Amino acid sequence: MAGARACSWKRKKQNPLEDTLIIGLAVRDKQSVDTIADVGGGINSGEINGRTAAEAPDPTSGGCTLAIAIDDGSRIDVNVLGEDVNDACDVARDIAYLVEPRLPKP
Repeated sequence: MAGARACSWKRKKQNPLEDTLIIGLAVRDKQSVDTIADVGGGINSGEINGRTAAEAPDPTSGGCTLAIAIDDGSRIDVNVLGEDVNDACDVARDIAYLVEPRLPKP
């Protein structure tokens, strides 16, 4: 991903009719949560375990990005691409609560 160190995982389908699910993490060393882009579904601001966070659903792709502050000038994005934007955001929130305790303390 441009400007980020990233990794991703894709669920192996047992059945070709199963929904696709791709989960990615992207560390953005020089971008704060405030710079997350609205990709068509608005920006939902909030917190993950006390850290500033913002969610950007993408209704066109069925994806969701949830940005969590590492410090004032950096963030980690939890990116989920699925078939349904609401399901993708639910998965992104679940992953965010798993990732946040492993982040460096601000």
